[in-house]
Amino acid sequence: MEDNLLFDLNKATEIIGSRKESLKLISILMSEIEEIKLKIISFAKLEDKRQLRDLVHSTIGMAAYCGTPLLSMQLINLQNELKNHENTTEESIQTLTTQVVTTINKMLKVSIDNL
Repeated sequence: MEDNLLFDLNKATEIIGSRKESLKLISILMSEIEEIKLKIISFAKLEDKRQLRDLVHSTIGMAAYCGTPLLSMQLINLQNELKNHENTTEESIQTLTTQVVTTINKMLKVSIDNL
């Protein structure tokens, strides 16, 4: 997977208006992403859809501002699945959660200094 799907600094800069401020926001995201990942795993495992939905919702905004297209898309897919009460299965939530966690793990391997 190409790093530009993980981080799109140009998109983040377009949204924020400053490359320096974009890098600062990405740095904040990266300092919190491990904890977010662990909470996503925990809420999914406990089948706590309300807490998972709330966390996913708040993380979508942060991910969008930081120019993380793959993570943003996966979080939106997970949020949509969580909103789809009648047709949601635990298997589909687990699959989407695994995709998010995998992407976060890949993001954690990228040096922000290389963006």
